[in-house]
Amino acid sequence: MAIQTRSVDRAPAAGGIRVRLQPVELDWLAQAWRALEPQSEPAFFRSWGWIGCWLQHLPPDRQPLAAIATRGDEVVGLGVFLARRKRRYGVMPVDSLGLHQSGEAALDSLHIEHNGLLAARSHAPAVWQATLGLLTCRSSWHELTLGGLERATAALCMRAARTQECQVVVRQRRRSAHLDLAQLRRSGRGLAHALSRNTRHQLARARRLYEALGPLSLRSAQSADEALAMLEQLKTLHQRSWRRRGQPGCFATPVFETFHRGLISRRFRHGEIQLLRAAAGSRPIGYQYNFAHGDRVYAYQSGFDYAADGRLKPGLVSHALAIEQAMRQGFAIYDFMAGENRLKASLASHWSEMVWLSVQRPSAASWFERQLAAVKSRVAAAGSTRRRRSPEDAAADPATL
Repeated sequence: MAIQTRSVDRAPAAGGIRVRLQPVELDWLAQAWRALEPQSEPAFFRSWGWIGCWLQHLPPDRQPLAAIATRGDEVVGLGVFLARRKRRYGVMPVDSLGLHQSGEAALDSLHIEHNGLLAARSHAPAVWQATLGLLTCRSSWHELTLGGLERATAALCMRAARTQECQVVVRQRRRSAHLDLAQLRRSGRGLAHALSRNTRHQLARARRLYEALGPLSLRSAQSADEALAMLEQLKTLHQRSWRRRGQPGCFATPVFETFHRGLISRRFRHGEIQLLRAAAGSRPIGYQYNFAHGDRVYAYQSGFDYAADGRLKPGLVSHALAIEQAMRQGFAIYDFMAGENRLKASLASHWSEMVWLSVQRPSAASWFERQLAAVKSRVAAAGSTRRRRSPEDAAADPATL
């Protein structure tokens, strides 16, 4: 596919692949993105379903830039960056490019995961190397910000950064959980047999208690309108639960709800959106908002009706019903996504890692930042040591009594 759009910047060739960065032309990008998806590793957050909706909901003053990797006339890699100037440590100006992220908390409240460049499988290392070359060919950009990367993608990025003599700073690592449905299906056993004895007991007891109120059921929204109505009910339960804990909840950010209402309206008919209501008789006990893409279900957001009786486990029962449905539908993975809690630990079969990092061009600014980070780390470590040695702390620690 020939590129007809105006180029802003071009990275040096790497492995026969060149990358240009230019203003997004939505119609062209949509066509190119959909054409490249079947050649790439599947992930809903790198599909045009997610990316196209994200672009449509960006504020008018944020002008996205498309990174287009080509080998001859063939498009082999795509990504969308947002440019931003920020001040690190309150004093140091940094010009950054964020991959499918803005660097602003409100806009990034969508919490993208499984992020990365959309790259043809056979060319992925060279696409990353050529894209990181953007840092070395344009001196005004200090770093690329890359968040929510799978561990393998982060490793690929780090290797490419080394070839460009760039510095990688890991900002955050978060564990991510999933349940291998394909393995469970091959075993010929139901979900309960894959759980620990304690979890199996809690699930069976909660089911019995709920069934005393009426038969347990799981309803999937049958239309976009019904899905939006379920999202509203999910929001009510989600916000109630988080505010009880003194937290604002994700719907406190207007951008979050606006985006997801748009996503549901646009993508429900494509089979990528699941809004589920678990109920005991006529009483809803939980709502789930999932994505379905390829062979994977992503458990993205939820709202549960927590009762005073701790034996009732609305989250455990709702997820169990959704997992059993995903198994019947032939999905291979039930992805709980990043973050750790007791529910995920009870149901997951595997853990992996999501990584948030920055790739920095060698410069005085990046060197200064690393020195500041090192000083901050030493100060924190020294403070921790002093606290451990404090007589008052020792006297208050039950382990010393």
